[in-house]
Amino acid sequence: MSTPLQASQSGNISKLEITSKSGDIVDVSAGVVLCDYYESILDSSVRFSIVIVDTGNTSDGKKNSITILQDLKLTGSEKVNLTIEDNLGNKLKFAGDNDLYILEIRNIISSAENTIFTLDLVSRELIANDLLACEVYKRFDGEISQSVALILNENLKTKKNINLDATANVHNFAGKGKKPFTLLAEIATKAVSQSSESSAGYLIYETYEGFNFRSIDTLFDDGEENYKSFIYNSTTELPGGYDGKIITFDANKTVNVRQNLVAGTYGSKLETFDTYTHIFNTKSQEIGSDEQKIHGGSEVAKLNDEFESEFATDGQLASRRFTRVDAKGEFPDGNVKEQIEKQRDSNLILEEVILQSAMTYNKLFSLSVEIVVVGDYSLRAGQLVHCDFPEQSSKDQTGIDKELSGLYIICDICTHLTSKTLLTKMHLIRDSYGRVPKKNNTSNSSSESQSNWANLIGSSGNFNIKDFTGQSGKY
Repeated sequence: MSTPLQASQSGNISKLEITSKSGDIVDVSAGVVLCDYYESILDSSVRFSIVIVDTGNTSDGKKNSITILQDLKLTGSEKVNLTIEDNLGNKLKFAGDNDLYILEIRNIISSAENTIFTLDLVSRELIANDLLACEVYKRFDGEISQSVALILNENLKTKKNINLDATANVHNFAGKGKKPFTLLAEIATKAVSQSSESSAGYLIYETYEGFNFRSIDTLFDDGEENYKSFIYNSTTELPGGYDGKIITFDANKTVNVRQNLVAGTYGSKLETFDTYTHIFNTKSQEIGSDEQKIHGGSEVAKLNDEFESEFATDGQLASRRFTRVDAKGEFPDGNVKEQIEKQRDSNLILEEVILQSAMTYNKLFSLSVEIVVVGDYSLRAGQLVHCDFPEQSSKDQTGIDKELSGLYIICDICTHLTSKTLLTKMHLIRDSYGRVPKKNNTSNSSSESQSNWANLIGSSGNFNIKDFTGQSGKY
């Protein structure tokens, strides 16, 4: 059943309790005029940015009260409990093991009538990450995913849920005094998933459900059967088979061949130096874009065939060279005898990791789109969404944009709450072009036809709803 567009409805903050360092608790939810909630696959913490107008009056009716900045003597790192919900019935509750903490108090503007200020809230683990007590010195052996769980539990002392994709490869390493999230980001580039052993590259990030150490391949594979679908059209009706309407969108379709060449998108080469034999291997490995798994779309960007026929080396077109030291016998485990027997073993199989992870990360941002939809607190960074956009054409009946439309992964997401509106802005990315048909479409198969797409999309037009400021990938 079609439903009208409801972008003007707002959500609700039912609780915003700040606990001072002396133990006093004050609920300031009544003074909130703006609340932005951020998640990102490039960020190790969820974040809130909340603007509060404080008149000095408290909900318990105290006389001669003062602003909470003075009353609670806020200096940062205070605990915050927050409960927020949208009009779709989705509720976020940050309390207990999921408490938030004040990272920064900024933009303080005082007048005779009130004080306006902004609170930036983050997770407990992000603040703990910079403490000397959390620095990692321990040695770790075995599967990388198990080492990640130990660092989160033992060094950051998190009690949150940890969603791990099991790794196929082992890697022995020492912390060497690094900060936990710095070390986790480093070893993420060396991880190979058990479910997709031909491709390397992980992401470490936090969402409302907890911490995630996820393979890029698995993120797409796990979400292919269950994702939300959005459509952009000029009508106020929502066609069947979609979960929501795209209010505005901005597609970054820039293709920079020079940038792709520097990044090694079309092909890369690995050269290694063996510390045991002292041999420099210049023909270690070459990988082209055809050997990488495609996510979301149906094809990847390629160079003109004439370059491959004329400039291929050893049958492979490559534009980036990786040189790595193959440290044989580094960090062997076991007793003395076993360690001696492993003196020729590589700590990390470079041919399984280096080129694969580099190309996976680079290609992931090949196509970028920003969309705004009605506020929805159930959407998460790392989830898949399907978007359909209208074809730009002079034809009488325009259809769907077969290149821009399709599956995307949510890279950054910001849900923007004011007294009048609740909107969600998403920065969507994928590594390939072309539209893959929706798998969870509840409408009949004829809805995919070109003629029916004209009815779904309608005539061209803009909604002219004022955009809001996000922080996509710039935390």
